[in-house]
Amino acid sequence: MLLSRIILGLDNKRVFRIIKRQVNEVLFSEPVGSVTHIGIDETSSKKGHEYLTIVTDRVQQKVVGIGIGRDAESVNEAFQEIEIREGNLAKIKTATMDMWRAYILGVSTHLSKANIIFDRFHLASNLNKKIDAIRKAEQKEFAELKGTKYAWLKNGENLTEEVRKTIKILSNKYKKLGEAYRLKELFREVMDYASVENRLYWLNSWMKEAWNSGIKQMQEFVRMLKEHWYGIKNYFTYRATNAFAERVNLKIQEIKRVAKGYRNLENYKTMIYLQLGGLNFKTHYK
Repeated sequence: MLLSRIILGLDNKRVFRIIKRQVNEVLFSEPVGSVTHIGIDETSSKKGHEYLTIVTDRVQQKVVGIGIGRDAESVNEAFQEIEIREGNLAKIKTATMDMWRAYILGVSTHLSKANIIFDRFHLASNLNKKIDAIRKAEQKEFAELKGTKYAWLKNGENLTEEVRKTIKILSNKYKKLGEAYRLKELFREVMDYASVENRLYWLNSWMKEAWNSGIKQMQEFVRMLKEHWYGIKNYFTYRATNAFAERVNLKIQEIKRVAKGYRNLENYKTMIYLQLGGLNFKTHYK
């Protein structure tokens, strides 16, 4: 922006108006094509401030819809942008997402034929929160557990041999935390194996074992799985995750970091579409 001011004599606002006009011209002259599998995620415009809902095409790997906010209406706004660009919502078959209630409502309301798929890595993240809650409670009584947080939360296969030995010793000493950790590691293995086998048997068995542990936090997690079973079982049918949407979010955060945040959310949307919308400017301006 500074370079444009020096060479062209244009201020930042005028440069951005030019960019915005060109992005919009290309955006709404290029149909999104046959969108059939989408991912839904949120991103922030500033730390602790307003959010955007980002809808990505998992097949074509680009951003196809953006809504301001992170409620059901934001999802609707993003879907409207897909429709404006000649996308057919009735042809969307799957939507990967986390278990944010507003997103579930938005998809259920507007995508009549789409199967909701809850991202398995989001499930693992929720389970980690339960493990950490147990650790915090134990740590209040046993100072020996201080400084061990990330050892309990990392995948066991990623730990050094020294840390593995420490976890084993602490697991034998603090039975509740040790059992919860064992169940966490088993959950990861179960999800890996069950997705390959395309069977729910192993997950069902794990849920029974976790419930029978009698650990309150594990039972809360099992209850959550049951409440969202419709979107969890779909993972085994489609074996799809929200990984692409997560990668897009990282790139969006970089866009935000370079600009040091965006006060104007429409400008933020413009920059996201410019860099991540898969727009073909060469064809439009040849």
